[in-house]
Amino acid sequence: MAASGFEHLMDSPQTAIGKGTVGEPPPAPLGKEGVIIKLSLFFDGTKNNRTNTEKRLSQPGILSLKGGESSYANFYSNVPILEYMNLRNKPANHEVSLYVEGIGTVDFSEELKAEGIADKDNGNDETKGYAFGAGPTGVPAKVTIGLNRAKEQILGAYKERDEYIQKIIIDVFGFSRGATAARHFVHRHLTLREPWPDQGPVELEVNFVGLFESVSSFEEGPKLLTIAQALTEGAFDDDVKQLGLNLGATPNKVVHLTAADEMRENFSLTTIDSSLDVGKGIQLSMPGVHSDVGGGYAESAQEEIRRIRNTAEKEQLIA
Repeated sequence: MAASGFEHLMDSPQTAIGKGTVGEPPPAPLGKEGVIIKLSLFFDGTKNNRTNTEKRLSQPGILSLKGGESSYANFYSNVPILEYMNLRNKPANHEVSLYVEGIGTVDFSEELKAEGIADKDNGNDETKGYAFGAGPTGVPAKVTIGLNRAKEQILGAYKERDEYIQKIIIDVFGFSRGATAARHFVHRHLTLREPWPDQGPVELEVNFVGLFESVSSFEEGPKLLTIAQALTEGAFDDDVKQLGLNLGATPNKVVHLTAADEMRENFSLTTIDSSLDVGKGIQLSMPGVHSDVGGGYAESAQEEIRRIRNTAEKEQLIA
């Protein structure tokens, strides 16, 4: 048979498309009990950051420094709300729940403030991150943060002296580019198999992937100067391949909530067709636009409610 050019990949760790569970439980170290870790990760969307929202709520004047288009102006998206409501968050029960701040954002740091860093220079949004999903606050970087935090917190969710990790069951959620990060996390989740102290590689299962308005819009190269240029040159057209966003049957279930009324030239949707095709996905179109589905609108918005005053006004409204 002719060489395909992919032979070198056969000996490398695979992304396990089509497998909900990867690996086998490791051999039990002598005298230790195997435990199952339940890991939940929540990736927030572009310019969504719960720390910065909390900072603005406690210090409203910071908005004059950061601007009305910054992450400080947004309210909580559905992602931190879900993480807050997640009941699987007790390390004593071998549970880990963690939140990763949104694409293009940096947490405001009270430690840096105490060291004399001015508020205007503390926790600023990063253009390459929110414009192109790249750089130190971009999609791959946030996934690296999520992986590192997961490993760190898992080490605190079992007693290494008496227990070993038999299996890690993963649920992952995301909104907007955070949904892209959730999918990219699944692409890279095999790095959680090892290393773990004094034991072999663990079994992994991606149980559930929950997505609000999965939008990728990713370009890593330095050649692009504006979002308009990226759109006209088709720079975002290869995101699925670049980031490994096809989930297939890797998760046991994928649910994707999309906005029926969004202007897609602004937020081009990255669908979950690879999971729909194998019966693992559900994609539902909801009324509203991008942030109606994923959340994050400023909580200060008010609507004026007024009764119709007379028959003439009623007729004018229905004419």
